[in-house]
Amino acid sequence: MKVPRAELGDNVRLNKPSELERNNNYCDQAETLLMEEDWELVIDKKKRNLDVLNRNLIQIIPTKVNKPDSKHNLKDYEKRTNMRTKELGAKNGMNHTLTKEKLKYEESQRTHKLKIRTIGDSHVKKSAAELRMILDHRYIMGITKPGALMNISTMATDEVASLSNKDILILWVGANDISKNNTNEALKYLTKFMEEHKRTNNIILIHSLHRYDLTTISCVNKEVVKFNRQVKKISKLNPNVKLMETDLQRKHFTRHGQHLNQWGKELVASELAKIINS
Repeated sequence: MKVPRAELGDNVRLNKPSELERNNNYCDQAETLLMEEDWELVIDKKKRNLDVLNRNLIQIIPTKVNKPDSKHNLKDYEKRTNMRTKELGAKNGMNHTLTKEKLKYEESQRTHKLKIRTIGDSHVKKSAAELRMILDHRYIMGITKPGALMNISTMATDEVASLSNKDILILWVGANDISKNNTNEALKYLTKFMEEHKRTNNIILIHSLHRYDLTTISCVNKEVVKFNRQVKKISKLNPNVKLMETDLQRKHFTRHGQHLNQWGKELVASELAKIINS
């Protein structure tokens, strides 16, 4: 219990701490400070590994300043730019006409579509529909059914005359003439047509089909063999003509045997597409 100094009286003197006590207190404080300094902060191993991993993932993105390093480099850069601009201007001036013609040609190539004109009977009409699905948008197809070969020169003259040297003409004729026993007349008109259109570079000639609604020894099928033999000779005499000989069997025709079924139409269209794209 502490007693106030006023109550102690004048005869009582307060004892000051001795030097030994002061030294002991000082040592205790120093030891306490030393113990506090000896503590070491320990980081969790898992956290330390994450910190190292994050530091490795962080990469400094290099920056590039798009400007000259000095006034000297700036002058050189402007000089080279001016010289290049003058060169391009002179070149563009000289080739202005050439560039204009080139662009005009490229535009015409993009807009020009090849024509495929088909002349034939009902077989052609049905197979042409399948061919249109196979070919791309570069082709424009048209169909003419003259009936007999003698009508080709009168019905298809204007249409064939409109074809260019890159367009294609498909002939699949003779069935109506053969069925009427007019094979010789049909071959005569076909030969005349080929002579008149030698300038047409791309002509595809398709031989006549076997009639499965008739017997093999029928006179019509015999005329089909005769007609196809002469058509092959005509195609050899005209280098601008390609003969397409399809290997069609009974399974490619309808139950009746005269017209092609869907399988036969697709086969004919596929063979035509190969010749056109070749």
